[in-house]
Amino acid sequence: MREHKHLPAQFNERIEGFAFELVAIAFGILVVIFMNWSFWLSVLFVFGLFYLVTLLPMWRWRASSLGKRMAGTHIVDLSNEPISLARAHARECVKWLLILSTIGVYAVVSFIVFSQRMDRRTLHDFLFRTKVVFRQSRFF
Repeated sequence: MREHKHLPAQFNERIEGFAFELVAIAFGILVVIFMNWSFWLSVLFVFGLFYLVTLLPMWRWRASSLGKRMAGTHIVDLSNEPISLARAHARECVKWLLILSTIGVYAVVSFIVFSQRMDRRTLHDFLFRTKVVFRQSRFF
């Protein structure tokens, strides 16, 4: 069987990786809404959950959050080289900041752009000059 490296991740894989992070962060926001915590404890809880699910795994698996690991994808630059940890963190933080600040409109617009392009890049991929591709193995 011929192995193709650096093929762009398709819609199902991108959604699979995004959905895990989205569910975790939405769960954190719901917990904060229904609990009678102080403002700072609520902020710390949601950001801590975001860090645990999205950013912390990137220290272990370069340029792959838990969702991306499960989907079998990772982030590379345009020359198919792994991106730096700082760039991966900045990319994820900006992506989630845009999603939350636009109440999800950014996510819809990004996936419309994604579906129209052959290279399957989204708006935050253009901003950070990255792309999401398949890994050889789908397992941890």
